[in-house]
Amino acid sequence: MSQVTINLPDALQAQLEQQAASEQKSLEEVVLERLGALPAVEPDPLKERYEEFVRTSGLFREVSEEEKRRYQALPEDALREIAARLGKGRPASEMIIEDRGEW
Repeated sequence: MSQVTINLPDALQAQLEQQAASEQKSLEEVVLERLGALPAVEPDPLKERYEEFVRTSGLFREVSEEEKRRYQALPEDALREIAARLGKGRPASEMIIEDRGEW
């Protein structure tokens, strides 16, 4: 059990001691009962609030497994091979400029 020390106003301490005496309990028991009666404070982590926003806003949708497979990124070596075949190793910006006749 943890131990906590608190400073109480004299009037509150007197009230708690009076209640303890009338119920034939210790001051500690009365204080623990009162603290135990407080409503539980549920944490509201930021991550849960973001997830709720994503679910309820209508701005986002879940991507299906089929879409994930269809649009899965190619490995880096495959991308280099495609770029070499299509662009002969040149940057796409150079090819666009050449196609526009600005080169």
